[in-house]
Formats: sequence, structure tokens, C-alpha cells
Amino acid sequence: METRGTFPAVNIYQQDDTIVLTAEVPGLKPEDMDLTVLNDTVTLVGRREETNGSQDKRFYRRERPAGAFSRTVALPEPIDPNSVQAEYRDGVLRVRMGKAEEAKARKIAIKS
Repeated sequence: METRGTFPAVNIYQQDDTIVLTAEVPGLKPEDMDLTVLNDTVTLVGRREETNGSQDKRFYRRERPAGAFSRTVALPEPIDPNSVQAEYRDGVLRVRMGKAEEAKARKIAIKS
């Protein structure tokens, strides 16, 4: 089974000149995921393995699918790709991304 677009659940927020994305990916290891940032999009691709013995079970409800997943989300601003930092802890991936210079607010001196 392949899941696209709904897994993983993500939150995106701004903190100063940094955009932070958190993604809930319980049960995965960092090496099970690939993260790509391009301009104003983030793509997370990976694979959730079947649990042991799940192939021979008859499920009545299955809300935690296994298999490949891909999730691409648009960001509100372009990102500086050299500023991206990713950390995985307790089933949550946290990606901190600095805004590209052209997206940062600038204070403009007013001449009289």
C-alpha cells in the first residue's frame, strides 16, 4: 500500500527568520527517510515497513498503512538551502530552514 499526501502529518510555523516544519513519523529511523528542500517546497519520502506477521492477518480496520510514502508541502517563503537542519527525536522530524535573503524583511531608511 502506498500513501501519498496525508502521511506524515505536518505543522509549519515561523520563528524569527526561520521556518520550522515538524512531521510525525513514528516508528521510522532517520535512514528510512529522504528530505529535499527546493525553493519554497519540502518533500519527505520514505517507507514504513510492515509489522512482523501482518501479511497473514485479517484486518478489520487499518489506519496505519505500511509501504512507501511521499509528502510535498509548499512553504510560505523561499528557503536558503544551506541553512536547513533536520533532527529526528521521539517519532518527530523537526526541520529548521532559514529564509532566503530575498524573503527576509529589511528596514529601509527614509530620506527627507
